[in-house]
Amino acid sequence: MTEDQSLVQAFRCSRCGAPLDVTPETIIAVCRYCGYPNVLVDNLPEEEITSIRVVPSLPEKEILEKAMERTRRDPDLKGIADQIRWRKPYGVYMPFYTVTASLDLEYWMKLRVRYVENVRRGNRWETRTYSRTIDVSGKVSLHDEKIPILARKGVHGFSVKAMGLHYINKNPDTVPLSGLDWKKYGLNTLSAEFSRSDAEDIALEIGLNRLKARAYEEAVSRARGWRGRVVNVKVLARRYNLDIKKLEVEPLTLVPYWRLTYEYRGGIYRYYVSGWDGEVVIAEEPVLPKHRIGYLLAGIGGGGLSSLGAVMAATAQTHTTAFLGAIFFVGGVILSYTMGRRILSTVRVESPYGGSEGIEEEVEKVFEKAESLFDMVTGAPIIGGDV
Repeated sequence: MTEDQSLVQAFRCSRCGAPLDVTPETIIAVCRYCGYPNVLVDNLPEEEITSIRVVPSLPEKEILEKAMERTRRDPDLKGIADQIRWRKPYGVYMPFYTVTASLDLEYWMKLRVRYVENVRRGNRWETRTYSRTIDVSGKVSLHDEKIPILARKGVHGFSVKAMGLHYINKNPDTVPLSGLDWKKYGLNTLSAEFSRSDAEDIALEIGLNRLKARAYEEAVSRARGWRGRVVNVKVLARRYNLDIKKLEVEPLTLVPYWRLTYEYRGGIYRYYVSGWDGEVVIAEEPVLPKHRIGYLLAGIGGGGLSSLGAVMAATAQTHTTAFLGAIFFVGGVILSYTMGRRILSTVRVESPYGGSEGIEEEVEKVFEKAESLFDMVTGAPIIGGDV
């Protein structure tokens, strides 16, 4: 018997006496039989334990049915829906905090602005380049903006943003931790590695970064409207003054997400689905022949655009024409490169919240972590700890 196995057998629910499945890192173990949260450490605030909420998940069968229905409606997949083979779904509760932030950021920036003007000299026009240093100041704000924080370390990026935005946008009903029927709705639960105060700090950093980005965009926009046509803006110096109007953290909420895997012609693809409504938040789909044809045509167009830009830049007699030629050349090269990569790829990623390459790998890490954890124990929901 290993040390971990002996620990699994050592703990019992303080309410009903049922065995608890725990790991050495467990802080709170939720009894799968009666739903009672058993605290295994002494330093977790009682209010954080009693305030935990849960979003009940749809049953596994209904999650699968909604995914199959989505496939039959999808313009690209409906023609191959009968060739798709589905694997058993896997669901997990992910711990989220929601922070409501109201922030004001006053800013000042010193900008070096480079612009061009067309100047008439006698019977002809000349294009000239100028530089000027200007000061720009203003204020940007967040008003009751909800920021979702996945209470997990080392998980960032689009996939987490998409899941968090879906949760905030839909605002599903929740129940107290002890009020969930774990026999019917219980899923494996990832540990919350952040406290409420940690979530507050993270949300403040996110909100401040958003405001700084807005301040920069606003400052550059005002600089561009100053005179002529701006071709470059460089920040020489900047100052900020942050005023925190509100920063409220809602109780930790366990949010259900499911991974559905399907096979098509030897390839493996995945849906990532919100557990309370069955909507697909991120979808991996196979690259079909019609997609490759579209990528090929776009790549050819990109090559033509870059060639046009090169000719314009080489034969330009004005700064304006040379500048446009450079833009066409760079844009064409980027388009050709991107389409070339897509022609060789086997997976497309779709999401109602936008998307980027590699997001399916990122969100898969979350599920792999959940599976590796719950392979070690026998499925008890665990909240807290370092897993």
